[in-house]
Amino acid sequence: KYFESYSSEVTSSFINSHEKLSSRLSLETLEIWASEGLNICKISPRSWEVSIDYFNSSIDVQRHLPSAQFISWSKIGTKLTKLSIDVAKSYFLSSPKSMLRIRPRYLDDWVNLSSKLYKGTWKSAKLSSKFFESSPFIMEYISFEEWAKYAEFLNNLSKRSYDLAIDSLELSISIFQKLDNDSGEVVNLLLDSSEKCWKDIKVI
Repeated sequence: KYFESYSSEVTSSFINSHEKLSSRLSLETLEIWASEGLNICKISPRSWEVSIDYFNSSIDVQRHLPSAQFISWSKIGTKLTKLSIDVAKSYFLSSPKSMLRIRPRYLDDWVNLSSKLYKGTWKSAKLSSKFFESSPFIMEYISFEEWAKYAEFLNNLSKRSYDLAIDSLELSISIFQKLDNDSGEVVNLLLDSSEKCWKDIKVI
């Protein structure tokens, strides 16, 4: 009944997720999870859209996180929704596959480095969103530590050119899958280049 004032899609996604999670979570955890969904709906006129992605992704994400971290994941999403609707949507949509690649203890680092790319503009929102969405695919080929350095590379590059940073991100998966054991050297080279001679990155 809490979601009746929002789209019927919100209600149906909540009911479907609640039915599946009710057998896996304690009543207290389940209530916190539901209340976070309601909090998301209340943030802005469009934020109910984010709640749909939140409820739908919760089923798979919960399988990979202990209850305390599952609630942390929920609360992080609420904070991101206040920051940017688009970034929050990408966070939730990318979470199920990302949790297959990220150890629970790296959850905060994953979020902080990805959301750090958002600077309040539509281009920075696009970059941050794409980085969230690309994370599980990039991490198929590089370690989390290398991924973190790549995030810093994109952050440095975005200070010069968002377009160049987005282009680099779009090419990254095809590049990393060809590197084998050389990914660490390449990531270090990219990071170093972004700090010293960023214009050279155009030819990489």
